Amino acid sequence: MADKNHFYYDHDKCEFVPVVYYTKKRLLHTLSFWLINGIVLASLGITLLSYNIGTPSEIALKAENRTLLEQLETTKVSIIDLESRLHTISELDNEMYRSVLGLEPISYEERMAGTGGADIYSEFDFYSEETSEILRWTASRLDNIERR
Repeated sequence: MADKNHFYYDHDKCEFVPVVYYTKKRLLHTLSFWLINGIVLASLGITLLSYNIGTPSEIALKAENRTLLEQLETTKVSIIDLESRLHTISELDNEMYRSVLGLEPISYEERMAGTGGADIYSEFDFYSEETSEILRWTASRLDNIERR
């Protein structure tokens, strides 16, 4: 293959002239071709990987978000337990202590006084739907426990 000669037509001389390849120039063209192709392919690969996999900071933030959501779920269980204990205490208060002291039992509506009104949890609307729902539920339940 190296024995093939290439020619170009010279209009001034009206003849075919053999093409002379200089080794340094040919090496420079070959290296620049592969270097440019390598850079283009590497940048394309990095771009595709960064969109699909993410940067290390994004991976760390996703792991942190998962951990925080798990912690919120654990807190949710604790809040439900606290609510059941508080309900038991309020029943004991109505049945035992109020009857001993001769006071009227407190109705559920009176115990839950101050609920309702404007949406005080609107700051959670900026998060994803799942996160917003968990944060709203947790905040509202904690507010209810604090009111009791």
